[in-house]
Order: sequence, then C-alpha cells, then structure tokens
Amino acid sequence: MNKFVLVFLGGGIGSVARYWLGLKIQAFSNNNFPLGTFAVNIIASFILGFIVGLAVLKQGNFESQRLLFGVGFCGGLSTFSAFTMESATLLKSGSVTMALVYIIISVIVCIGSFVMAQALVR
Repeated sequence: MNKFVLVFLGGGIGSVARYWLGLKIQAFSNNNFPLGTFAVNIIASFILGFIVGLAVLKQGNFESQRLLFGVGFCGGLSTFSAFTMESATLLKSGSVTMALVYIIISVIVCIGSFVMAQALVR
C-alpha cells in the first residue's frame, strides 16, 4: 500500500479518536484543566512507545505499521498544537500555576508513558 495512504488512513482515524476521547475524558473535569488533551497525549505517547518497542524487539521490517500507527494514528491522536493553545489560554487567563503544572506534568507523564510502554514490550 502507498506510504501516503497509510499515513492518511492512520491520521484520520487518530484524529477522530482524539476528538471523541478528548470530549469523553474532558467531561470528568470540573475545572478549566485540559484533562482531555492531557489524557489523549498520554495515550498517544504510550501507543507510540509500544510500537517503537515492538519494532526494536522484533527487528523486522515494520515500515507499514510504523507509518499507519506511529506516524498516522499517533500523529493524529496526539495533540501538541492543542496542548500549546490550552497552555497559552491558561496563561492569558491568569491561571499561571495551573498552566505551569499542566506543561510540566504533560511532558514528564508523556515521556514516562512512552518509556513504560517500551518496558512492557520487553
């Protein structure tokens, strides 16, 4: 299958999943903390870590899977642009502490999720 088609399909599915999951998860937040984006980014980081871990473990040709799931799906699912916008919105609204907490824990937890998924594969 064409590489661009794989990325296109994965990205479309990932974007729809991001929107749906973000809405469902955000419904659990009773304040202005962007819980939906936070959770979706953790999930995307975990899935990408799992994919990378499998590719390293299996040492095979995973180009199609990498493009479909890693570049496409995880690229569509992760929300760095939304993370950036929400961080800036929190800062502009005067919620500096919440913005800093969101930025710091997002980076730490998403990297931890990626590393944890790779460890689970091993």
